[in-house]
Amino acid sequence: MPLTQKKIISFTSLLVFLLVLVFVFLVEHDDEKTSPESLTDNFPVSKQDIVQEIEPSQKRIPSEKVLPYKSKYGPLPGTLEGTIMQQALAVDEDGNLRISSDIKRVFDFFLSTIEEEDLDIILSRIQEYLDYSLDEPALSQAKEIMTQYISLKKALFDFEVERAESLKAIMEQGGDTKGASYLSLLKEQLDAQRDLRSLHLSPETHDAFYADEEAYDSYSLARMEVNANKSLTDEEKQARFAEIDAQAPVEIVEARKEAQVTDILKAKTQVLKESGANQQEIKALRTEMLGPEAAERFEVLDQERANWNQRVERYLKARQAILSNEGLSDGDKSQQVNTLRQNDFDSREQIRLGVYERRSDAVK
Repeated sequence: MPLTQKKIISFTSLLVFLLVLVFVFLVEHDDEKTSPESLTDNFPVSKQDIVQEIEPSQKRIPSEKVLPYKSKYGPLPGTLEGTIMQQALAVDEDGNLRISSDIKRVFDFFLSTIEEEDLDIILSRIQEYLDYSLDEPALSQAKEIMTQYISLKKALFDFEVERAESLKAIMEQGGDTKGASYLSLLKEQLDAQRDLRSLHLSPETHDAFYADEEAYDSYSLARMEVNANKSLTDEEKQARFAEIDAQAPVEIVEARKEAQVTDILKAKTQVLKESGANQQEIKALRTEMLGPEAAERFEVLDQERANWNQRVERYLKARQAILSNEGLSDGDKSQQVNTLRQNDFDSREQIRLGVYERRSDAVK
């Protein structure tokens, strides 16, 4: 079956994720978890979230609830509910567009609905937003960057299609002695990605859109190469890590350290929970490691997670009761489940909910 236009954005990200996922499983780690967000392009938390076939929400919302105007292309996809697209584009004193990552953020805001709307409609929406937000010469400059950006996305898609068979073959090989092969393929992937960005974007735009991400990728890849080098002793690895940190931007090193502290905190928190510790003891640990403000945020997240799990559990029980009702036809079951889902969860939550439904069905 030929790949549709809607897959241009998502397919590229999926293959890069799979590549990183396989490597992470096959290479031994040091005292940290090396899984940089930029390498995985902000993927969902779990593998199940990636491999699922997302069913687009049918819900639509008035465009003026999200945008500062009413779109002539009609209501927006329901997944944008609760978001607000604020003015993010700036011009200089001569009316020229200021090149920054905010421009990419505008494009990605609309492109995030690629599973729900045709690409042509999405591009029309972007142009409509640019028309509303900018005057000449900034308007033409923004539209030219949009053309370059979409061209880049399509080029990345074509590249990934060409690489798909190679990736599949390597994944099928398996074996914990193949770490270097996976790492080499990842390096080639990032190099090709950087080259395509340089080819399709102006140097100024390339730097504004991807400089921070590529710096983090280079830093993370350097640490992964050291980590995968089994000829080095632990002491030699730590010395190499120190050299890499010394040469990297301070903010990147600090971000890694913060992530490492978070991983240690998670491990210690789990030990406390398994030993029967109460919430106050867990909060004390978080306060000691991260400070009182962060501890409060964790506590809020804990409560939100608990509430979510309770809602999902109630829904799955009610759904199972419907599906087990032999007095209902398949059509009636589907209709009642859909009604239950729509009554209890908003459009974004319904996308997450699909993962739990599939997990529940898989264990039966």
